[in-house]
Amino acid sequence: MKKANTLWALVLLICLSVGCAPKGSTWNEQGRSYYEEGDFEKARQAFQIAVSENPEDAGYYANLGMACIELKAYSDAADAFRAALALDDQNPYVYRGEGILFFRQEEYSQAVSMFDAAEKLAEKNAELLLDIRQYKAEAQIRAKDYVKAVYTYQDILQTESKNPQIWYEYGRTLLLAGEKDYASQAFDEMDKAGVKDLSTYLRVWGLLSENGYGEDGKYWLRKILVTKGDDEQTREARAQAAFLLEDYGRCVVELEAVGLNRLPINSITYLAVSYLNLDRGEEALSLLQRLKSQEPDNGKVDEYIAEYYLLKEDYEKALASVQDGQKKLNGEERKTLDYYEAVCYEYLHEYQKALACFEAYQKTYGAEEKVTHEIQFLRSR
Repeated sequence: MKKANTLWALVLLICLSVGCAPKGSTWNEQGRSYYEEGDFEKARQAFQIAVSENPEDAGYYANLGMACIELKAYSDAADAFRAALALDDQNPYVYRGEGILFFRQEEYSQAVSMFDAAEKLAEKNAELLLDIRQYKAEAQIRAKDYVKAVYTYQDILQTESKNPQIWYEYGRTLLLAGEKDYASQAFDEMDKAGVKDLSTYLRVWGLLSENGYGEDGKYWLRKILVTKGDDEQTREARAQAAFLLEDYGRCVVELEAVGLNRLPINSITYLAVSYLNLDRGEEALSLLQRLKSQEPDNGKVDEYIAEYYLLKEDYEKALASVQDGQKKLNGEERKTLDYYEAVCYEYLHEYQKALACFEAYQKTYGAEEKVTHEIQFLRSR
């Protein structure tokens, strides 16, 4: 998992200015506009003018601090937040900003302390409180304080029981805490709370599978398969679930019902690979060539085309596709292609090249029985 193991989407809300004086407000608003557009250098410059024109406004300093964070000017950000706190030590946005500053510098314990302070001052602002608690939970996770993160998510769920993202993160945190049974229970509670979100079901499958609970994860795929509805989104979700359960016939039925011209790239890929597995190779190749023209830098498409040619025993074309894909992928992503390269050379009777590829594969990815057998066979020739 676009993909977990990574910081999930926490929206950076620019701090709201409090008690703005007319003199600096124009530059402050201009800075906020630049910030929202992602032009953080211009935002910083605008906020600096706002601060110079009205040095008594804590909100302006907080906004300046946020812009500095985005520019990784952490020392300047710290100065801005200190100035803001000196002017207003009851402003939750200032403590939130300091928390984000510590978070970005991977000082997670200090970040949690700042988020705690911000949380106490933001009790009457539901949107801000949710944002602070999400940051706090992630900081606790980064600090490996999983139990406290669990409690933070429980607090969030008091008001966000219909939010599938929160349920997912709650279950993820329980897994990190080593509480697999409680994680499964949390996902069941999500379902009972009426959160019927098929994309979240897919993410739960991925999360459980990545943590070694593949059979538990399949339960959520099966729930998708029995979901009723003929709209495109539901059909595509059922197709993906069927594909992951290796029910390629069901996958094809669902996606063909949507119509090829209406399918997104990922669904066309599922359809093409399903055709491959159903021995409908020509249809698969047609789709894969279409995908290649749409996504010329996608090495996985080259991998599937290579697989088609391997099935057709056209090893020269398979090798050409393998080598195209290898140029586009790195690390574990190219593992299958590296294996196919060795296989192609072996079938093309270029045994020394095949041996070199298998040995390189084993060195990169570790020993596998099928590869060890091939190496022994080729060395004996």
